[in-house]
Formats: sequence, C-alpha cells, structure tokens
Amino acid sequence: MARLQAASRAAGARAGHVWVKPAPIPSVLVQAAQESELGAVVRILASDPRDALARALAGLGRAFMARDS
Repeated sequence: MARLQAASRAAGARAGHVWVKPAPIPSVLVQAAQESELGAVVRILASDPRDALARALAGLGRAFMARDS
C-alpha cells in the first residue's frame, strides 16, 4: 500500500500537481473574532454545541442584541 501511495505522489509530481495538506479549520472563537457584525459573531459562536465558552459568549451577545433592539 505504501508503495502505491508513493507511486501516486510521484505521478502527481510529474504531472505538475503539488500535494498540499489543507489548512486546519480555525476554531469558532477565531472565526467569530474575524467578524465585525454582532449577529454574525453570535451565529458563529452558537454553531459549536460542544464549546461551552463559545455558547456562553453567544448568550452574552444575544443579551446585547436584545438590549439594543
């Protein structure tokens, strides 16, 4: 199997293809920090049900949104 994978990589390199490992997906906290609109930040933070900090921050954002409306 390893020989087949090596041959496949070599064939791709000969064809001008470069095999690059994709960049990891940033955490929801990083994604939210890159947003400027509060609604988008809250949606991103609420999107990961396993992240307790993100859920708490989403709740705080919702409170700010309710207060401002």
